[in-house]
Parts: sequence; C-alpha cells; structure tokens
Amino acid sequence: MVNIIGNLDLELAKHYSRLLEEGVLHEEIGSNYSVAFAGEDAIKFPIGFNPKKFDKYAEELVHQFNVGSRLSEIGFQGCKMHGVYSEKGEVPFLVMERIFGLIKPHELNMNERKIVKKQYDEQINLAKSYGFIPGDVYFAGENPDLQKLSHEANWGFQRKKRLVRFFDFSDWGFE
Repeated sequence: MVNIIGNLDLELAKHYSRLLEEGVLHEEIGSNYSVAFAGEDAIKFPIGFNPKKFDKYAEELVHQFNVGSRLSEIGFQGCKMHGVYSEKGEVPFLVMERIFGLIKPHELNMNERKIVKKQYDEQINLAKSYGFIPGDVYFAGENPDLQKLSHEANWGFQRKKRLVRFFDFSDWGFE
C-alpha cells in the first residue's frame, strides 16, 4: 500500500521512485542517506536499501519531514518539505526543496563569516525558543580544526540571497 505524507503528488512520487530505482539521478552521498536532485526537488533516500529496515527508514524520513515542516511554520530558514513516499518493497524517500547556490561553511570568506555567524545564531535561537533541539549543526567560527569539519554541518550560505539555510533535520529533536 502506498503511503504519502505531506503534499507530495502521487504521480510525481512514482516517477521519482522509478528514477531512483534506475539510478539515473545525480546524487550526493551522506553517511546513511543519499540525496538525488531532480529540477527544483531534492530527494533523500537510504543508502543500500534493505527491505528488512523499511519501517526504520520510513520512520526516520517522516521524522525529518515533521521537524522541517514545523520549523518552516515558525519562519526558520530551512528547506521546505514536500512529503515522504513509502511503499513496502520500494525505497522510501523524502522530497524537499532543492537549495541552489549553497556555499559550504568552510568556503566562506571573512566578511561572509560575520554575516553568517549572526544569522546562524538567530536561527538556532529561534528553533530553540520553540522547543527544538538542534542536531548535528555547528558553526566553526575561527577555529581551524572545526573549519575542516564544518563541511558536514548540514547548513550553508546562499550568497545571492545572503541567507543561511539548513537542510538536514535527522538528528533534531523536540523538548
């Protein structure tokens, strides 16, 4: 049985499911999930799909959808969530906004770091004020050791829009 959470169109979801199965989408590989890109959408799905872990994958994707959707409701600068597609026997996935022109934190120049630090703090404080517990996001600041790691911070900076944007809520929680 097909299960869709959010405002994801069934035909589009089936189309993305076929594309993922065929392996034709460009993807970026994370630790447990990959993200494939299709037009304006980013599609997050588990690496090395194991049908025995279907429920775990679906639950984790729904969690990310719920956190991202709630954050959007309070004006947080995260990617917009469209929905989760899950059908037994198929790879479940989360469809969200694709953020174009995202600069990784360690690629920022010194002037951008000042802008980014202020926005980053404001966004994290906004989330916390609504009972969110931010997960694996951090700002390296001037610490060169942390700057080397900050490419995995699950956020970035859109230079053209001058906005800090967050995109992975797998390790976020609620109070």
